[in-house]
Amino acid sequence: MLLAYNLFTTASTLCCVAFYTILRGLTLYGISFLSYFISCASQFYMVCYYGQLLINLSEALPQAAYTQNWYDGSPTYRKHLLFIMSTTGKPAVLTAKGVINISLDTFKNMMNITYRFFAIIRRVLDD
Repeated sequence: MLLAYNLFTTASTLCCVAFYTILRGLTLYGISFLSYFISCASQFYMVCYYGQLLINLSEALPQAAYTQNWYDGSPTYRKHLLFIMSTTGKPAVLTAKGVINISLDTFKNMMNITYRFFAIIRRVLDD
């Protein structure tokens, strides 16, 4: 639940801060909002980066188990490796309430949605 809330609030905050920065211009106030925008985006990027790292590492586990010298091991060792390979067939994924997988694609989508909302708000207020 917390990650889903974080995703929604980060996208909303980034959109509003980006619009307010454009509205204020490159004054001291606008630059402070721009630094806040970068800080919020960086914070969510780190969550998505580590989610992607978890996916990448868990996808590599079956291959790493298979490349061991399993043929030289005891039957128990072989059973343990087989168990590892069978249970790690599906990668581990960090999710937001089971709805959204947290990865770099999520960050890309969030930034895309943020820009779309920003463009809509800017167009509505400019007309």
